[in-house]
Amino acid sequence: MKQQQKVRRLFQNKAPLRPIRASKVQEKHQGDLVSMVTIDGYKYIMYVIDIFSPFLFLRLLQTKEASEVKEHLLDIYIEHGPPEILQSDQGPEFKGVVKTVCERLNVRIIKSSAYSLSSREKTSAHTEHGRKK
Repeated sequence: MKQQQKVRRLFQNKAPLRPIRASKVQEKHQGDLVSMVTIDGYKYIMYVIDIFSPFLFLRLLQTKEASEVKEHLLDIYIEHGPPEILQSDQGPEFKGVVKTVCERLNVRIIKSSAYSLSSREKTSAHTEHGRKK
């Protein structure tokens, strides 16, 4: 007879997760960097997701420097227009010059936990959506 093990819930002291919602295109974006195997000098992928639509912006980066992130983020926002809100984690690459650019474009920055499940779920959903096409 198998003994039933008690499953312990992790992170019991965390606040409840809330869904991330948007009611229109360009209302809220989420952005972060992902490490990858170095290819032609590029080590990172910056992704920016429009929460309302399944639109995903991807840019290859050589470093995690805020100046490089700012350059690519500015390219995206010049081409497609800035969102009302940009949500990112606590990483240093979204501080400093990126904050300055967002202020200049009237984009409000919201910081979330680097390991926010709701943020990761949203990313996974859009990534899977892109793979199915």
